[in-house]
Formats: sequence, C-alpha cells, structure tokens
Amino acid sequence: MKCLRKTFSLFLALIMVFSVVSVNVSAANITTPATGYTKASDVVYKISSGRIANWGARGEIATFLTTYTNDYYKGEDTFDSLSKKSGGHSAGDAYQSALYRELADLMASSQTFYTYYDGNKNVREFYKYTDCIKNDTSKVALIYDDQIISSTWNGGSTWNQEHVWPKSKLNTSEQIGDIMHLRACDPGQNSGRGNTPYGESGGYYDPGESVRGDCARTILFMYVRWGVTSTMWGKNGVIENVDVLLRWIEEDPVDTWELGRND
Repeated sequence: MKCLRKTFSLFLALIMVFSVVSVNVSAANITTPATGYTKASDVVYKISSGRIANWGARGEIATFLTTYTNDYYKGEDTFDSLSKKSGGHSAGDAYQSALYRELADLMASSQTFYTYYDGNKNVREFYKYTDCIKNDTSKVALIYDDQIISSTWNGGSTWNQEHVWPKSKLNTSEQIGDIMHLRACDPGQNSGRGNTPYGESGGYYDPGESVRGDCARTILFMYVRWGVTSTMWGKNGVIENVDVLLRWIEEDPVDTWELGRND
C-alpha cells in the first residue's frame, strides 16, 4: 500500500495543475464531444483577460500532459525527483512524509492568486472559464450530472457553487475559496449532498461514476495543499477511507476536461 499511496500522490502531482443519504443517481458515463487531441501541441487555448478557458471534453481520457503541467513540474519537482521521496505507510502518517511536504511546499509557493467565497461574488465569475466545455465560455458543465447550461449568473436559480470539500469542514477563507474544489452545481444536487462525506457505504454520498475520480483527486489536492488532515477520513470527514479514494482515482481516470480545468 505504501507503493500505491506514493504512486497516486505522484499521479496527483502530475495532473492537478495537472470529496443514511440516498446514493446519487447521476448519469453513469457523462460525455461531451471529444476534442480529438492526442498531444500537448494539439491544444487550442482561448485566453481572455489572462484567463484560460477549459478546452477539454468530459469522458475523453487524457493521454498526455499539457505544456502548463510540464512547465509546473521542473527543477527539484520533476517526476524523477518526486518519485524518490518516501510517501508514508498509511493514512495516519502520509502527511508526515517527505513526498507530502514537498508537494505541499510546491503548491503553496506557486499559488499566487486567491479567489474568495462571499456569497457567490468574485469566484462565480471564473466558472465560465474553468467549467466550460471546449472553450465555449457561454456555458458551464455541472458536477454530478450531464447538465450544460448558460454560464450567466442568475442568483443561483439554475446553478450555484458546490464545495467538494464542505466549507463546514474547513478553517480559513483561503481554504473555503480555493477554486480547485469549487464547482458549478445544480442547486438541488448541492442541497442533497450537503456536507455528507463521499463514499460507497450507507451514510456516504456517491457522486456518480463519471466524477468519482474528479472528486477524489480534488480532495486529495485540498488535503495536501491546505493540510486539513484532521477532517479527511470517515463519517466526520470528507471521504470514507483510503481504499475508496484510491479505487475512485483508478477507476475514473483523468479526462481532458479535468486536465483543461487544471490548466
């Protein structure tokens, strides 16, 4: 398991620039028209006011790393360098490992802009870029289901903001407002999930097959970036256990939409 934890922590590192209720019944396989891109040089970027639009497609498995990702992991933070660091033996000591500390330091030192969450102001203006499909900033794709709707903000009537890591389980405004874990969401789906942790057993929330990996990688990012290790696991945390986390990451691999959002 040490090997698996280390492998998937490195997987996060390469992708993340590169979470009794009823089980969610969202579409099992959410897809949008594929980009057809097979390498980084194929990607067509739409940039407006310095903001990069999401160029990817949901359900199209990512088979390459983008230029932005490769530029991020360089120097002492290349894959070869990171893969030599120890990753811990269990959920109980992973956050004390050399790999965890290196990734946490990298994330903290490279994050130069912060959104904030104050009743939907500021951060809501970014979803037309982060959560659009194939550079179409007039629409946003909602987490948990296959809705693609107008990106125009209408006071939260048709979409609002889901905290993948529930804000009641975070400590600071920077953590709550980190757009890496904020997603456009159907208000009913958002309310239905509440702050219930993700998982497969009774009393947990299953976000649906198409976004299990997205949710798992997002909360793994938050766990490393912000050090919120005390609220990670179990019914008082954000995900059931390590086995569920690793299984979801493996069974729902990164698609080009997730890669595009991270860009």
